[in-house]
Amino acid sequence: MKPTSKLTFVSALQWFEKAESAEPLYNVASAPFLNLDAPGTSDKNIGTEIDIIATDQATKNVPLQAGYSWFFYGHAVSNFAAINRSDAYFF
Repeated sequence: MKPTSKLTFVSALQWFEKAESAEPLYNVASAPFLNLDAPGTSDKNIGTEIDIIATDQATKNVPLQAGYSWFFYGHAVSNFAAINRSDAYFF
């Protein structure tokens, strides 16, 4: 959406899923995060993210950008109390 010649809004919906049901979730260092024998690890749905981004062309060479994202846990994450935390919804 482009309400003015300098301002644009973009939204995106992203779906995150494990490649295989038996695969663990991985941390930022690519190490397995969860025990594969834990109940609930067979679900592939990691979650869904909604992004809204606004870009303003302040000058010819300087764009200003601000965004907001919200992550909704899937069952592969929400089945584990240790990582189902309210502070992890915002990125």
